[in-house]
Amino acid sequence: QIYYSNEVSKAQLALTFHLPEKEDVRLQIFTTMGQVVADNILPDVLNQTYYFDLANQASGIYLFRLQIDNQVSTTKVFIGQ
Repeated sequence: QIYYSNEVSKAQLALTFHLPEKEDVRLQIFTTMGQVVADNILPDVLNQTYYFDLANQASGIYLFRLQIDNQVSTTKVFIGQ
């Protein structure tokens, strides 16, 4: 299970993982125009929360693309001021 939350602050997003076993996770964040905001490998993820500061980004919708093993999922996240 993966949980998204931007309740920490308006520009900080919390991404919490609850995976059955340790996995490397590739996280990519895109604007709706396709611009890459972040492209990270998160090593040995199991039950952790990662925080991403998007204060330097404009308000709007961002696409979070996660690749865990051979599975890919994409979620839209709205970041407001």
